[in-house]
Parts: sequence; C-alpha cells; structure tokens
Amino acid sequence: SINSIKWGTLDDASYQSVYNYYKGLIAFRKAHPALRLSSAAEVNQYVTTVSTGTSNCVAFQIKGGQEGERAKNIFLVFNANTTAAQITLPEGEWNVYVQGDKAGTQVLGTATGSVSVEPISSLILVQEDPIEDNIGGGASAGLGTGAIIAIAAVVVALVIGGVILAMHLMKNHA
Repeated sequence: SINSIKWGTLDDASYQSVYNYYKGLIAFRKAHPALRLSSAAEVNQYVTTVSTGTSNCVAFQIKGGQEGERAKNIFLVFNANTTAAQITLPEGEWNVYVQGDKAGTQVLGTATGSVSVEPISSLILVQEDPIEDNIGGGASAGLGTGAIIAIAAVVVALVIGGVILAMHLMKNHA
C-alpha cells in the first residue's frame, strides 16, 4: 500500500531520497525542543499562525526560549498547491533547513524578505539566536480559546504536512 514503509527495501536506491528526507526531518526535530511542546499552554505561548495570503498554504512561527532551544524563531510553511507560493518572511535573516526534498540539521541556504515555496512541499527556516542560554518558560494550567486555536492550527499543519509528504512520495515513486 502507498502509506506503508517497506523496511526490507530501505537500502534500495529508489527509496534513498525519501529515506534521507525522513531521516533529516527526524534529526531536525530532535535538534529543536521548540518542535516538542508538551502542553496546550506551551503551544499557546510559543506558536503563532502567520497569514500567507495564499490559499492552501499555511505558515507558523515558533518562538524559541524552551530549555535547550538555540533558535530565536522557527518558521514553517506548508504549500499544498500544485504551483509554487511566494511567502513574505518575518523580519530578519533566516537559515533554511528543510526545502524541497532536502532536510536535516545543516544549513541549506539563507533567506530574507520573501521565499518561494515549491509546489506540494514544506519549507522550514530558523532564525538563529546568538545567546545560547535560553531559559525555558513555565506553563499554566487550563485551556483558553487561544490555546485551543493554536492546537487546532498545529493539528492542521501536521495533517497538511502528512498530505504533502504522501503526495511527495507518490510523485517520486509513481
């Protein structure tokens, strides 16, 4: 089936690009505590939805500050369109870590102003924090409306990311 992983064939050359992409995404997530928020209060505190001005394209900015997080901000864009999307970045210089079929903990390039996000793909950029002694923020109990909206936005992003990934797999292995 389309969504299954054939563990016995991962060394096959035809699967290496997808395998390396997944491996890079996992390494990137492990390197960033900001991508492992554990409560609605933390999501509400750190995650902001960003208007892209493009239908079928969603973006989020995650503020750093969690214990062990060295990024000042992480900017994620998911483009579910069959055409590229031009997205305005928040102010500052951003390092690209996930783009097209490449993902990992090595900088792929830098961007300022705006970026083009490839069709049916994601783009993840990091604004590095020169101060590496971030102190984790506390979380309060209870779910406010803002927390529920933020959680819903993250869930939508994960669903769209899954759809994009499935489309990417089908496109590369059709």
